[in-house]
Amino acid sequence: MISTPKLSKEEKIAAFIHVWGNASDSKTVAQTLGMTKASVQAKASQLRGDGYPLKHMPKGQPRIVVDPKRVCELLSISPDKLNTNHRQFLDAAKQKREAAYAVVFQSIPSIGNTPS
Repeated sequence: MISTPKLSKEEKIAAFIHVWGNASDSKTVAQTLGMTKASVQAKASQLRGDGYPLKHMPKGQPRIVVDPKRVCELLSISPDKLNTNHRQFLDAAKQKREAAYAVVFQSIPSIGNTPS
């Protein structure tokens, strides 16, 4: 397991705003922070609602709705098996996301290099 510093909510917001401000699209933000594009867009919307003046990114194609039961049929697995694998995937994704936030936060010249 990778040991990464635990960031406060304020530090995570600062890192998100820094990446958002320097990115050309939300896909780049998602890749940098280890998030999904939908999560990045939701976070930006939430922060705008809280009063942060984030720029608007170009719109992409509409989201495609996927039927989980159909996916299970195609993979020939039971839905219970899919849920177990999904939880493991989410745990791994969360660790990756936390590490990405820490790296970005530390790279912000005006914030990351100041002693705590």
